[in-house]
Amino acid sequence: MNCQDHDWSYRVKESKRARRASVRVKLRSGIEVTIPIGYDRSRIPDFLNQHSEWIQHRLERAKSIKESPNPDTIRLEALDTTWQVSYIKTPGEKLELRTPGPGRLVLRGHIDDSARVAERLNLWVHDAAESVLVPWLDLESKRLSLPYSKVSIRHQKSRWGSCSARRSINLNQNLIFLSPREVEYVLAHELCHTKELNHSKRFWDLLTLIQPEARSIRKGLRNHNLPIWIWYPFL
Repeated sequence: MNCQDHDWSYRVKESKRARRASVRVKLRSGIEVTIPIGYDRSRIPDFLNQHSEWIQHRLERAKSIKESPNPDTIRLEALDTTWQVSYIKTPGEKLELRTPGPGRLVLRGHIDDSARVAERLNLWVHDAAESVLVPWLDLESKRLSLPYSKVSIRHQKSRWGSCSARRSINLNQNLIFLSPREVEYVLAHELCHTKELNHSKRFWDLLTLIQPEARSIRKGLRNHNLPIWIWYPFL
């Protein structure tokens, strides 16, 4: 199907769980509209037009990922390491990632599929982040005497971390692209939430006691440009 005011093709999926129409842009399949059972399909073009700016932005991001070359290097600032990435094309749909030596990654298989390459690299980033951030948080927790209940590493779109009322901390895997100073700020920030689950004056007093430059570091976190392939899961 095509949207009447745009040269867009889209597919429609009915869902018993859906309460209203929604739209997603997927890297491989493009625009997908989910509608409740019984939804009047003649309303879909108007619905898409109402969200045209958002859809166009997502389509442009998807195009950027598809057209961007596979990365030759990956810099993990938090670890002060740079990984050289090489590619071996082989027949078939499989894609494997290996680490034959320090600072070396090899992707072997269907390397022409940029979405699959991005997906595989994101899994590698997650594993690398988990192996580093979990013990790092534990170390900071003990040093600051701010205990937490559990930690999980996630690929979060817009938050570097979060802390629940039960003192469960989530950390964004992309923290390993930041400097050690910035990572330590985020860890301290979330650990302070185990005492003050808000951004009140008491919270900032506690955090700035630990990190006197906390506010300036926080501002700098908004200006980071992560690799384009990092955004693959959010399309």
